[in-house]
Amino acid sequence: MLMLNSINVYLKGIKTLKTYLGRVVRDVERSIQSSDDLIRNQFTNLLSISKKLINQSKKSKDKIYSIHEPSVYCVSKGKSKHPYEFGCKVQFTVTHKKGLIVSTEAIHPNAYDGHTLQKSLLQAEQLSGTKVKYAFVE
Repeated sequence: MLMLNSINVYLKGIKTLKTYLGRVVRDVERSIQSSDDLIRNQFTNLLSISKKLINQSKKSKDKIYSIHEPSVYCVSKGKSKHPYEFGCKVQFTVTHKKGLIVSTEAIHPNAYDGHTLQKSLLQAEQLSGTKVKYAFVE
């Protein structure tokens, strides 16, 4: 019984927050209608993210996890204590002997590491001007 109560309280809190956000969005839309284009353009992106946040559900694709960084997504870690992280995967190509960073890349969306290796090695060869003989992967 205690578990159901805590879930209901959680869902009620989410509904209340979405109601508050909806009110703010409608108020901002009314306020900027009479404003000039410069002010309207400043609010367009934030209003579209807010509307997407209001309409998203638990099973929605392309969820918004952060208003200030909309490109953040959920990364499954597969660990029991911390199964998920929120952010963006980054790939570094580093020289073996000296440890110099040859290339970096932010990977969107959450791609399997084995599928991005070839692209990373090609980028490292183009930027450094030398052919990669051996690749050590971690």
